[in-house]
Amino acid sequence: MDLLTAGSIDGSFVPRRSAVASVELDGETVLAGGRTRAYYRLDPVASLVWSCFDGSGTADEIARDLAAELQAPADVVRDDVVALTRTLGGLCFLDGVMCAEAETPVVHPVTLAGGPAPSGPRRVVEPPSG
Repeated sequence: MDLLTAGSIDGSFVPRRSAVASVELDGETVLAGGRTRAYYRLDPVASLVWSCFDGSGTADEIARDLAAELQAPADVVRDDVVALTRTLGGLCFLDGVMCAEAETPVVHPVTLAGGPAPSGPRRVVEPPSG
C-alpha cells in the first residue's frame, strides 16, 4: 500500500484510525501514542469526527453527513474535516498516511468550527494525567 503525505489528503481520502490509545473525558477525546508519541486533545466536535474515521467513508462523505446532522455549512465542515484528517494523519493516528516521528511528546489541543484558536503545541515531559 502506498502511503500518502498528510498534506496531500483531500476529500477523497478514506480515514481509518490506527492503533492509538484514546479516552473520552467530558465529551472531549484524548489520543495518545503512535510513533510520534503525541498526545492530542479533541474538542467535542472533533471527537465526533474522530469517531467517524472507521474506514467506511471518505472525508467528503463524513463531512456531508456531519453538516446535515449538525445543520452547519457544508463547506466549513468539509474544510474542518479535511484539516483534522491531515493533522491526525501527520501524527501517525491514521492508517495509510506517512507521518513524522517526534523526539519528545507533544500535546495539541484541537477545536473546530469557531471555537477558540489553540495556543499552539506544548512540549511535555510526562503524559497528561487523567
